[in-house]
Amino acid sequence: MFTQAKPRVLVTGAGGFIGGRVVEMLHLTDAAAVYAGIRRWSGAGVARLARLPVNLVMCDVMEWSQVVTAINDVDIVIHCVLGDSVANVEGTRHVLEAAYQHGIKAVVHLSTAEVYGNTPGTVAEDTPYRSEGWAYADSKIDAEKLCWEYYAKGVQVTVIRPSIVYGPFSETWIVRNAVRLFSGQWCVFEKLGDGNCNLIYVDDLVRGIWLAANHDQAPGEAFNLNGPEVISWNNYFQRFNAALGRPELKPMSRWHAVSRTRGMELARRTLSAAKARLPEKVKQQLLGGTRKTKLGLAVNQARDSLNTAPSTRELFHLYNRRAIYVDDKARARLGYRPQTDVAAGLDMSIQWLAHHGYCG
Repeated sequence: MFTQAKPRVLVTGAGGFIGGRVVEMLHLTDAAAVYAGIRRWSGAGVARLARLPVNLVMCDVMEWSQVVTAINDVDIVIHCVLGDSVANVEGTRHVLEAAYQHGIKAVVHLSTAEVYGNTPGTVAEDTPYRSEGWAYADSKIDAEKLCWEYYAKGVQVTVIRPSIVYGPFSETWIVRNAVRLFSGQWCVFEKLGDGNCNLIYVDDLVRGIWLAANHDQAPGEAFNLNGPEVISWNNYFQRFNAALGRPELKPMSRWHAVSRTRGMELARRTLSAAKARLPEKVKQQLLGGTRKTKLGLAVNQARDSLNTAPSTRELFHLYNRRAIYVDDKARARLGYRPQTDVAAGLDMSIQWLAHHGYCG
């Protein structure tokens, strides 16, 4: 698509898990002149980027002036921002409008396979959207609809729908589940955990994104991206646990799992409501400000304990979902080939966990 040797690429959400890896891989492969869009000048994500000789630019997607400035004079935008429902929709609108005004050659919008909701079976890109009342997924559906509106106006936008993205820096699928496994209170969930776990290692996702960004036939299309193997959630927990060197996980009956999840969910809501009523200064003291008080440590321990049970959404809508997100379209049209199996992906993730002190 591009004649120049190194296209100029803006990555929004570069301080996040996926956006940060996009920046790293584009730099390490010398594929592009990278502009890393960040929301603030502090935080672990920015520290990660500061190691690299890339251009850091302010790009809070909710600030129109920042988006317009950041998007000026680039060729490609890879939109990786993960925010609340408003940011997911209105931030995407800002990016697409700026791309429209500047005539950007290609926009890749990172969506999610959750736009299909709890649709079972073999799920391809022509499967209709399905709202389940989950704000995150609903906002991603609305953001995709904006993409199609702007494509009709001439914006060369491609939508990527990854499955479960894991790897180093993954707070949701690596860090949180490692903490759960180390707690000794995690388990396998019998039939409730026999649903399909569609894992894709983050590097495979980045390679798929870059293929879409450089393919003439990608704009106006959505592409599922998945990993090379689909296992069950129970098997994922067992393999992750074994790779960490932990004792074998015990099975938990449906009755016990449901009772524990509902009890923990109620406790989580109660703790969140109590925290919301605290003055900001008190919250900072309790939850990690400049001093680690005994009460603050107790609150943190309580929070960690509550997270050793799955949420109701995880238990009832994810771990037992029998769906496979097929990526035949990306393989046929883009030449996408995932390279990282679950064993290799977990090994690299655990090396990262150990390096950052999560493994004791």
